[in-house]
Amino acid sequence: MTNKSVFILTLIGGIYSCSADLAKFTAYVVDDMTGAPISNAEVTAGFNVDIGWKAWTESAPIVRDRRQTGQDGKCNLSGRTNTGRTWAAVEHPPSGYYSAVGQDSQLHFKRKDIWGVWQPDNLVVTIRLQRVEHPIPLKARHAKIYKGGGIESFDGTNGVLRYDLVIGDWLPPEGRGIMADIVIRTHLECGGELKITEHQRAQLYDYTSTIEFPGEGNGLVEKECSRGIYGLRIRMAPEEGYLKKKEIRYGMKRVVFGSNEYPKEYSECNDAMCYCFRVRSRFNEKGELVGAYYGKIYGDFSFFAGPTQFVGANFLYYLNPTPLDRNLEWDRKTNLFDEPNSKRRRRSSAMEIHLP
Repeated sequence: MTNKSVFILTLIGGIYSCSADLAKFTAYVVDDMTGAPISNAEVTAGFNVDIGWKAWTESAPIVRDRRQTGQDGKCNLSGRTNTGRTWAAVEHPPSGYYSAVGQDSQLHFKRKDIWGVWQPDNLVVTIRLQRVEHPIPLKARHAKIYKGGGIESFDGTNGVLRYDLVIGDWLPPEGRGIMADIVIRTHLECGGELKITEHQRAQLYDYTSTIEFPGEGNGLVEKECSRGIYGLRIRMAPEEGYLKKKEIRYGMKRVVFGSNEYPKEYSECNDAMCYCFRVRSRFNEKGELVGAYYGKIYGDFSFFAGPTQFVGANFLYYLNPTPLDRNLEWDRKTNLFDEPNSKRRRRSSAMEIHLP
């Protein structure tokens, strides 16, 4: 590379880092239950900086601003960004509250005024802090299986996966689970080929995965979470309303746009979906529930598959191991799947600010 080329690349990188302009907004921190403003809450704001090609050799500067809310629950934050992307969070909440991210957690300014200030410059971002009420240890696990060569139990058209929620593993041959609390039955239906070019074809296909909860009284209750992936989304499992099964379809379909046709992947998986579940229900001779375990699933079930192979599935769940206890408010630190005698309990892979 010539000296002239190096100079040009350096100049371009300098333009990226030096053209960051001012972005500012107001954070408004309130109690999630009452809506009352919370004072003396430290709010952290982050401002994205793109350093262009220099990102290959160095890290972008970390632009942060930290302020405390006043009696009105508000504070003003500002920083420089050349992308317009920012975020705000209460990472270290006042006593009695959980950490939280602003509802507009990925703020994205898209224009500037004549002075180079990102607009609008009077934006107010609300951060709702949820109260700590009855936190308890839970079993937390990201149940995931992925086999590039295909799941062994899939025969090319149908397949079955079984998962033990209490032990925290798939049943054989995929794992060492013992009792099937969840059964996932997958069916593949091919939909022919789509001609893309003279020499290129795409295989169309549809999968249906049915999630079943075997046993009387077991099942799940759906709950769509409007706040996206942040915050405590489920505190308590309901007493009634549990459905035995749910279907999710996904695959490759034909899309028509004008006179053109092209293949497009699709999935009914909804990342904003949550579930409560009940498993291992037992009833006495009067039909009264005398035993069961309750839990929750965040982020829906998702699946991995191709035109001829079903290769994996995953879901994130929390389980209360105390029979008949419907409390699902995790204490955010104690994962009961860890070894009981471990000196250092590792945190779940689901960071609680994102998936409590």
